[in-house]
Amino acid sequence: MSIQFQCSQCQQPIEVDDEYAGRSAACPYCRSVNTVPQESTYCPDGVVSARPATGGEPGGMQASFEAYDGPGAHPAVLTVQEVAARRYGTMALVCAGLVAVLLIVSAAMLMPMMNKLISQSPNRAAPTVEELAREIEQHPEEASGVFISQCLQTVVAVVGMIVGVISLMQRAAGNWRAWIGVVVCGLSLLGVCAGMVL
Repeated sequence: MSIQFQCSQCQQPIEVDDEYAGRSAACPYCRSVNTVPQESTYCPDGVVSARPATGGEPGGMQASFEAYDGPGAHPAVLTVQEVAARRYGTMALVCAGLVAVLLIVSAAMLMPMMNKLISQSPNRAAPTVEELAREIEQHPEEASGVFISQCLQTVVAVVGMIVGVISLMQRAAGNWRAWIGVVVCGLSLLGVCAGMVL
């Protein structure tokens, strides 16, 4: 037996196995989360299956999509924890991307000063921290840009760590978005702490 109902957001028909009554299901069209009713509330022909379609009948309205567990997963029926894990994991991944961008911006601002110091002392591979600090003091407008970029990077990394850990607490297995977010944001914070110590 199956339960057929309409998506509360896009009004498209959805079909899931009756064993998932009362649980959450993702719409194959708009990906909004719906609570599966205890019995069918929609009965016309051409109901969309909430499972990835393998072929479909000609003229039928079957949707092919990936469930949260990847291609070929059983139905796209999700628990509240799985939905929360996906949302927070996506936020952690976005934070990781922002951290990477802000790190590149900071490096791009520091690069002209580093090149200048390297050209002044060609016998050494890299300038010392003291030399770089003096060069930064001589260019306060560039130093303020680097400072702002690094402060933003730290704030975004902290937010990314928090939402990534929340996501992993909801669901750790297969939650690659949260894992990437936690690793990138964690490495960023580790770098900030190491910079403070030095």
